[in-house]
Amino acid sequence: MRKLTIFFVLLGFLSSCIIPPHVGAQLSAVGLMPEPGKSVVLSPRFTPAHLKGMMIDPANPFKFDFIIARGDEVIPDEQKNAEYTKLVKYFLASLAVPDVEQWVTH
Repeated sequence: MRKLTIFFVLLGFLSSCIIPPHVGAQLSAVGLMPEPGKSVVLSPRFTPAHLKGMMIDPANPFKFDFIIARGDEVIPDEQKNAEYTKLVKYFLASLAVPDVEQWVTH
């Protein structure tokens, strides 16, 4: 059984070396990849919703409001609240993680 398995694995490997797979051609035919040599155009400019700032209450420093820029996309109120809550949670998580454990790419 082991020799038979090794034979089929070896046969599959050798056949892929002799007859290369046509994955790239299939992706081009479906329209997922541009034709070789054709220039790729830029996607339209898009600005997502983002945290712009925060206001801290001087009387109660644990009470603060976030200033959020809406971005380009128009979304319903229910989805907007979920998106803004996610942004605030990301910010608060960044405050909780120590600086030595954060990775920022430039």
